Parts: sequence; C-alpha cells; structure tokens
Amino acid sequence: MPETINTTSPELINEDFNEKLRQCLDVLSLKIPEIAETREAIEDGSSNLAEEFGLKPELLDDEAHSMYFVALAQRNGNLIRRIASGQSAESLLAEKEFIFDAMALISLEKSSKYDQFTSLIGSEEKTTAEYDRAIYEKYTNQEVTSEIMALINNGLLDEVKSRLGITHENEDPYEIKVLNIGNQYAYHGMMPRHSDSGATQLQGDFVAGTGYEKSYADYVAYRDRLRQTTQSFLEESKMGEQDVPLAWKTEIDGVNTLVLPLPVAEMLLDPEGKIKGDKIEVLDEITSIIEHEYIHTQSRLYLDGESLVGIALEELRAEHYSGNKQGYGDCKSAATYIMIATGFDLIGEMDKLEKGGDCAEMFAEISNNLGLQQALELNLSYPGKYVDKTSKIITGIDNYLGGLNGYITRLCENDRFRDRSERRFEEYAGVLTASSSVESLVDFYKYDSNINSMPYAAGKMVKMLEAQKSQ
Repeated sequence: MPETINTTSPELINEDFNEKLRQCLDVLSLKIPEIAETREAIEDGSSNLAEEFGLKPELLDDEAHSMYFVALAQRNGNLIRRIASGQSAESLLAEKEFIFDAMALISLEKSSKYDQFTSLIGSEEKTTAEYDRAIYEKYTNQEVTSEIMALINNGLLDEVKSRLGITHENEDPYEIKVLNIGNQYAYHGMMPRHSDSGATQLQGDFVAGTGYEKSYADYVAYRDRLRQTTQSFLEESKMGEQDVPLAWKTEIDGVNTLVLPLPVAEMLLDPEGKIKGDKIEVLDEITSIIEHEYIHTQSRLYLDGESLVGIALEELRAEHYSGNKQGYGDCKSAATYIMIATGFDLIGEMDKLEKGGDCAEMFAEISNNLGLQQALELNLSYPGKYVDKTSKIITGIDNYLGGLNGYITRLCENDRFRDRSERRFEEYAGVLTASSSVESLVDFYKYDSNINSMPYAAGKMVKMLEAQKSQ
C-alpha cells in the first residue's frame, strides 16, 4: 500500500487509542511474556500505525484484535529501528507493504480509512445485514428447514458435538436454513435408480423402460427448476458465479447460519433413496461436510468473514473434529511439519481448549511456543483455495509470505529452531523407516510436495529418508 516509509515518530494524535493500548499491553503482557519484553518496540511501532490508519479505540475492545495489533506494532517498531540504524528504507518497502496490508485486514471498519482500502480486500459487492436476511428468507424452504432441525434434534450432529465437547449449556446459538436452490453433486446423487425401472437394456445415459423414463423426466424437471432459482439466488445474494457448496456457514444479521441446498436436505431426510436417489454413497460425504460447517458455527479461530485472518487454523480445527474428510491437505501438512520442526502440536493444543479454542487463546498459545511474529505469520498464511486473485491485499500478503510453505521454510530456518528442526526431522525419518519402506515414504513426501504445495519440508523429509537408506 505505501510507496514511501515515514521514519519520523508522529506525535500521539489519538490519546483515547493510546491510553487503551497501554491498558491492553498491561493485560496482554501477563498472557504473552514476549509483549512485556518488547514493549518499547511495540509502543514505537504503534503510533504511526494508529495515525496512518486512523485507528479507533474499538479495535482494542476484544483480546484477539488487540493481540494482532500488538504483533504488527512490534514488527513495525523493529522496522523503524532497522531504518534508524542505517538500513536503506527502499530495501524495506516490501516489509512495510506487508505490515500495512496486514493492518488493513485486521482493522477493517475500526479504521477511519476503511473506505479507501475496502476495494483492495475483495471484489464482492457489499450488502447490508437487512438485505442479506431478506434474500436468504426469500429462498428459504421453511417446511424442509423444520424437518432438518428435527433431524438435528434427533441426533444428526450428535457425533460431531461429542468430538467438539458441545453440550446444551455451551452450544453457541445458530440457525439452519434450507434454500430452494440446487447443487451439482447432489443432483447426481438424486438421479433415479436404474434397478427400479424394470429395464434390462442401457441406451447411452438412458434406460429403456417406461418406469425409468417417467422418473427421469420428473428428475430433470426438478433439477432444471432448481437451476433457475440457483442462478437467481447467486445474483441476488451477490455471491457471483460459482458452484453452490453442499453446505456452508454464513453470518446473517449477526447470527451464525448453517445453509443447505434443497437436494442435500432431501437426501438427508430420505437416506434410503426411495424417492429420487440411488447414489447413496454421497450421503457420508454430505454428512461430513455438514459436520465441518457446523463446527464453524461453534467458536472460531479466524477474526472475521471479510479478512479471513486465521482461516488456515480454523479449517484445521473443522477438519480435525469432523473426521479429516474434506481436504485442506496444506493446513494438515503444515501442522505436521510444525510439530516435527519444533515439537509444538497445534492439534494437541486445540484438544486442550473448549471447542478447539478461540482466536485469542490460540494466538497466545502459538506466541508462547513459537514467538509473536510466528503466530502473526501463521494466521496470515492462507490455504491455497483461499488465495483469491481478485483480492489484491490477500494476494500481496500471500506473495510476500509464500503461503504455508513459506511459513514452514522460515520456521525451520529461524535461529531459534534451526538446529532443533534438523535433528527432529532426522529422528522422525528414523521412526518412519522402522515400519515402512523408504521407497514408499519417499513417494508419499514427493506427492505431499506437489499436491499440498509443501516443497520445502517435504523435500527435507525426502533428503532425510534417502540418508536413512544409505546407512
């Protein structure tokens, strides 16, 4: 964002903000000792961030945003000192750009300059809470929504609730909405059964026999009707051109809402497929996705739905408690390599916290085990599928940090962890080769390097494994 670096220390222009920051630092220093140890740099770096962004005191109302701001202020303070010591300001422009981009994501409406940078965060047309609720209400199938709610009350989500430690007392409020829209995968699962038609001969995609032809015609009419309403919903909701998910979590007028397309809900209500379906194998997939999305309604490890800061940890949490069935391999690989390199177990920490933790709890845990800047960078490392090329700020951050692979690279090469990580990678390779062949392990890590975009750590594992083979 900035083209130049201002090396002067601006005067305090917002005494309310700075007084609130001082109070925050007093509290946060007790939770993250590094904050107390580097308080001077944090205070040095906070002033010009507050001035440049016109930060409002409300930014520091919650602990998570306060921690993120403090980490950025520390980084900015260190940058100012590097320039003051004689390092070329021009050589540090990329670092300053990163700090400003991150500050924009973390502050959002808590910056008086939000309107100046909001278009750089995403391309989606902004809508009001009232508008969103009206659109979702317009497409909601109230009858089927009630049936799905009854299914949940009768135990549909009991297993995931048990894994997550959800009880009646601690469950966060959320809503269910079944929309009169479709989903391509669910359409496929709801095609009529060939075996029910009485037909004996396949003709291309069709089966001879009046029973099948009649049911297939009903299916096509059902599918085409939903395709029309789907297109209208995507346009009116401003979601744009995309494939409708099997389920998703959104926030409607401040309420966490679990949303299902109609065919998905009908498959859940008709698991034997007696009405429309023979592809019942999709039912397990649908159930795991709904569990994954339900987890997003219960606490969260990302700051907000616009910046999605912390989303890699949130997807890791949702995958862990829903059975690890929905991908996000780069998040899972990153967690594994962090544990190999440092001994810090992200999943283990989640299991110690209610519902897998919240933003502030996890940020503090990572800071105290890996460092304040390591916590900041991990939360700003987006999974591959979230790097939206239309978001200039998120793309800029991803290019600068190098995603999760870049994060693992810097972690392993950090002076604090370098020797330890080398030793631990070697030990881990030894443990693996005790029960599996080197050839199969090398193939796996080469695969991990490609499919999960983890060339640094996977390459290190290949090197260690091949060294084991030669011994």
